[in-house]
Amino acid sequence: MTLTRKVAYNTIVQIIGKIVTTTFSLALVVVLTNYLGVVGYGEYTTIFAYVGFFSVFADLGLYMISVREISKNENDTEKIVGNLLIIRITLAAIIFSSAAIISLFMPYSVTVKNGIILASVAIAFVTITQAFTTIFQAKLKMHFFVITDIIGRLSVLGLTLFFIQAQKGVVYVVLAYILGDLINLIIAFFLANRLVKIRPQFDWAISKKLLQYSIPLGIAGILGMIQFKIDTLFLSFLPLKGGLSNMHEVGIYGVSYKIVEVLVTFPSMFIGSVFPILSNYLSNNNEKAKDVFQKALDFLIIVALPMIVGTLILSPKIITTISGSSFILASNALRILIFAVAFSFIGNLFSHVIISANLQKKLIYVTLSASIFNIITNLIFIPYFSYMAAAINTVITELLIVILTFRIIYKNMGIKPSYKLLSRALLASVFMGAFVFFIDKLVSGFWPKEKLYQLIIFLIIVVLSVLIYFFFAYLLRAISKEDVKKIFISKNE
Repeated sequence: MTLTRKVAYNTIVQIIGKIVTTTFSLALVVVLTNYLGVVGYGEYTTIFAYVGFFSVFADLGLYMISVREISKNENDTEKIVGNLLIIRITLAAIIFSSAAIISLFMPYSVTVKNGIILASVAIAFVTITQAFTTIFQAKLKMHFFVITDIIGRLSVLGLTLFFIQAQKGVVYVVLAYILGDLINLIIAFFLANRLVKIRPQFDWAISKKLLQYSIPLGIAGILGMIQFKIDTLFLSFLPLKGGLSNMHEVGIYGVSYKIVEVLVTFPSMFIGSVFPILSNYLSNNNEKAKDVFQKALDFLIIVALPMIVGTLILSPKIITTISGSSFILASNALRILIFAVAFSFIGNLFSHVIISANLQKKLIYVTLSASIFNIITNLIFIPYFSYMAAAINTVITELLIVILTFRIIYKNMGIKPSYKLLSRALLASVFMGAFVFFIDKLVSGFWPKEKLYQLIIFLIIVVLSVLIYFFFAYLLRAISKEDVKKIFISKNE
């Protein structure tokens, strides 16, 4: 199998796996929003936003650097993974115990504090599991990751349903994550051990090299997580004008943001599969690297534009289908955040190119600028405009990242993206949008109250919309058979 075929295989496998796990995740959102209500879901969102904020300190950029180093030095894979495992276990123990202790001094309820302590354990398991995922990514064996992820998510969903049946609260939902993530960790270990003999080991030279390369990226990641989670955290404890409840506002914002988190994972899988090839080509053949980069950018544009158009029209139905009418205000935030998703597609690709070229230190400037902007604007505007301010600030921040990362790529690598197909893809999206708007108005008159029927109708609309979009995209030559062949089945020379 050629290298590009492996990339295609890994991307397709991950997409299939992500469809399955996304189904589980959305099912979990449906169950939890309807069971916990707006305030209860706000507590749940606060717990995982808080712990997720600390998770980047435990990663420290090690995932990306380890994938790159294994891709370049396959003979040292066992040593790299062994040292990586020691580093991850140490960081997880220090960071998440600190997170649990600090939470005791936060202005949260006892329920939220207890949930944070338990969630710290769950995310610690996830952090250690990433040492094994590094192997799957570097060796283009992501079907192993898909297997572990599906089993882990299914376990969380099953245990959550069990606890809900027993009329348990938010803390027990977090307990379900601990058990599910532990199962994920165990299975990932055994699968990774089939590819590389895994044994914890410490070699100062290797560990120093990993940390030396990863710390600049880790700092960028920390700053990135600040801009990613700080809005929810501010929303959870800053005093809000008009006597608004913090947990209520977090609950509303949390639903729309959860949809955003789901959407950004799909292009990330594709970019993750392209990353090893970019790392290889940038050190050997810059012209091929530019070609891979351009095709990846074209793919992301083709995906992002119809997603924006469809979400702007269908946002209320997306929210009510998932969480019910009590969360309908989240549709306004979603309409804004969908632009942040699109910008994050491009910014994610640009950042990966920068890392592939070993220019990750320059990302510190990008993320520092974005984080400072995000923190200041959220501190100023969230008390007055609640989650709407958080959503708008997120969009502007993601746009800022795109601009700054583009500047680095162009200035240091001479890569200038082409946006030739942008107008064609946009026109195809407009045709699709006209269809979606017509269908939306048509079905609004008899939109059912039952969740199952809502879901069926919504999925039919989505499938028809996708088909119409790709029909017009092909007609307008935004996509072609030749492009598909070049991206997925061209031979690696």
